Amino acid sequence: MKRLLILLLISALYLMACASSPAPPNSPFEQEVSLQVPVYTFQLSFENLPYYQPKELVDTKGNLVDVDPDTGVFMAYETVQKEEGSSFALKSGERIPLYPVEEKDIQPFTEEGIVQMTGYNCGPAAALQTLDLLQANGKDVLPVPTETQEFWYAYECCVNEWPLDTSPANQLHDASQGVVIYDDTHPSWRACYATYTDRQVPLMELAGTTWLGTPKVEKLAEALNFFCKESIYTFADLSEEKEEDLQTLQHLTLNSLSNGYPVIFLTNVLSLKSYAAQDTGAVIRHYITAIGYKKHQTDLSEDVITVLDPNYTPEYRGKYTVTLQELLHSMSQAGSGRSGNFIYADVPPQ
Repeated sequence: MKRLLILLLISALYLMACASSPAPPNSPFEQEVSLQVPVYTFQLSFENLPYYQPKELVDTKGNLVDVDPDTGVFMAYETVQKEEGSSFALKSGERIPLYPVEEKDIQPFTEEGIVQMTGYNCGPAAALQTLDLLQANGKDVLPVPTETQEFWYAYECCVNEWPLDTSPANQLHDASQGVVIYDDTHPSWRACYATYTDRQVPLMELAGTTWLGTPKVEKLAEALNFFCKESIYTFADLSEEKEEDLQTLQHLTLNSLSNGYPVIFLTNVLSLKSYAAQDTGAVIRHYITAIGYKKHQTDLSEDVITVLDPNYTPEYRGKYTVTLQELLHSMSQAGSGRSGNFIYADVPPQ
């Protein structure tokens, strides 16, 4: 499979495809369900730089590695402060260059789940990791082909907001703009408008994804069903304003996961604690995948869901947990004015 990363290994570490068991003694939870997540391992190469910021990169000597923007080579760095979360996203401390690093001396890096390849295709990325999880759990899933297409990295990258104008002068991060300032989400080696070769491409087309995101949850469900031979996924619109929807969210999520089917939530990251949210009422919509559930013995709102986030930013992607009440609040904000905010498997209870 052709990608902009050299894929060394995609290893699914499954002790059990779907583990459902009583909670340990003295636990506040009465039931736990979890899906094991595949670990994707990559070797970095100058010819195959990733679409996104990798997590921490180190060389065989254990030093941080990054791309030196001035020389265009891999460089090992020493940091004054060691609390950096990613070698590509400097959070604190001053970097001290040590020596150039050859590709063969960079240790492979890993990702849990799929990482979205642009700033707006979290929906297709969440769908792709759902399909990979389904396949790993023994479900009948068609292979998702790798396709190639040109995209803008983000809406904000287009200077005049006219997507057909792909000239360098219309690309915010092109060298022709003079001083180029990158935040920690836009890789300096990726042009604002570039060619992408990935399994996310066909899912973007099926889901109706544009540089403004994936607005229709039902289209994302249809994209899942296109590759899931059971065509078992459907969608719902849940709201914290409906008293029964908290229990509905619990039942549908727990039932799907117990049967080996991940689910997808459309959330507002500005009200998720994992994003250090201030919950001001503003909305940034984002799709995440559920892979685990802990059912509380006495308090429905304190049920805990483990999610897998495909965010391109190392700080936010990967596994984290949300309570059921926090999740429904975030989904309610994201689903406002939309046709739905939840994709689940329509399967009978176990």
